[in-house]
Amino acid sequence: MYMGRKDIVTKEYIRRPEIFADIFNYRLYDGKDRIQPEQLAEENITENLVLEREEHGKQKRIKLEAVEKYRDVKKVFRDGSYRCLILGVEEQDSVHYAMPVREFVYDAMAYEHQIREISRTHRKEKDYKEHGKEEFLSGFYREDRILPVITLVLYFGTIPWDGPRSLKEMMRWTGEEAEKYIQDYRLNLIIPAEMEDEEIEKLQSSLREVFYFLKYAGDWKKLEKILTDDERFQRLETEAATVIRELTNTEIEIKEEQEEQNMCKAIEQMKENERKIGLKIGLEDGKRIGLEDGKRIGLEDGKRIGLEDGKRIGLENGKRIGRELGEAEIILRMYQKGYGSDQIAEMTDMEEERVKAIICMKLEIK
Repeated sequence: MYMGRKDIVTKEYIRRPEIFADIFNYRLYDGKDRIQPEQLAEENITENLVLEREEHGKQKRIKLEAVEKYRDVKKVFRDGSYRCLILGVEEQDSVHYAMPVREFVYDAMAYEHQIREISRTHRKEKDYKEHGKEEFLSGFYREDRILPVITLVLYFGTIPWDGPRSLKEMMRWTGEEAEKYIQDYRLNLIIPAEMEDEEIEKLQSSLREVFYFLKYAGDWKKLEKILTDDERFQRLETEAATVIRELTNTEIEIKEEQEEQNMCKAIEQMKENERKIGLKIGLEDGKRIGLEDGKRIGLEDGKRIGLEDGKRIGLENGKRIGRELGEAEIILRMYQKGYGSDQIAEMTDMEEERVKAIICMKLEIK
């Protein structure tokens, strides 16, 4: 099972007990601090489904087929009063149009695994003599109980989730009479981009800042205001800052040796680096084009007014053309990186209409 850097970084972050507890406290208890990190125990992320056939009278089971799937993160919650939950988290950075069935299978496999373990314990302890035939055949006694399974799906994608959110939404069915007999399975879907700020505020860990950044990643002015006004962004833990960088594909400068990052300064540094790169490219292209045009114009005019005037005019025109082409190249590169014309205008101190005209011209040429 191959995982890229983004998957590894986000899974390790969500796996941390305080982050895992925070997201479940938000969804299950409206942000109340009910699940404590120390009440969580790591569970095997592998879900196994073994299909067996029992040969009656021989007390023998024949394995027919085995299915194995992997969850992202899975833990068991125990609160000390015999209440237990199996909690799972699945992360998505793209829409999965069969997600309800996928999660339904994960949960069903978790339930089946519990029953299989209980049945295995009964066979090992050979305690079936005190129970009836039906209990013996099922391997699950009347007083046996299984733990509830709750799975949350975190969607970190940049495009809106337009996939189904329940099993019924995937079905082609028009009969009203039978619908009440069709079982449904709804996703516990959490999408930062759809959350109100009041909902994000219910998070107590650095997941709050991660969700804010994801929500406003497409609104540069709003994001800059949040980064500037919110003190927690000025001392954000490095792991959360790394998650933000990976999920948003933003070239944020992170100082790995530090435990905390100032995201406001990191974003400003990123913008400054992009400006320098744009200026460097513009100057290099400008010099090259300017020299070529300067030589050509200088030679043509030199025939008429002499070598000295030719050099002067060639260099002047070369510099002017170089500046204009370099400026246009910077604007196009910023536009291709996702900046809007209003943002480019603000950052380059140019009129927005001129920015739009340059973008249109360059795109037509390309």
